Amino acid sequence: MIELGDKVVDTVTRHEGIVTSIVTFLNGCRRIGIQGKDKNKETGLPVDVYYVDETTVEVLKPKVKETKQSHRGGPNDRAGRNDIPSFKI
Repeated sequence: MIELGDKVVDTVTRHEGIVTSIVTFLNGCRRIGIQGKDKNKETGLPVDVYYVDETTVEVLKPKVKETKQSHRGGPNDRAGRNDIPSFKI
């Protein structure tokens, strides 16, 4: 299954890029928006997103999954620590 962030190629036009959008129509047809690395020669801006049918897209490299790091270091509060003196007023 194609996901946002995958590097893909359209097998018909050989247009290559990153999936930036996935559109699902009411009839179930899915279109994939591919953003290439090409830039407009006149303006220097990236070219428009190129939409193709999902059936013509081949994944070259899946999106890298982000891994969440666990909190490292000492406790972030003093609750539950017995070695800290408590004072009663």
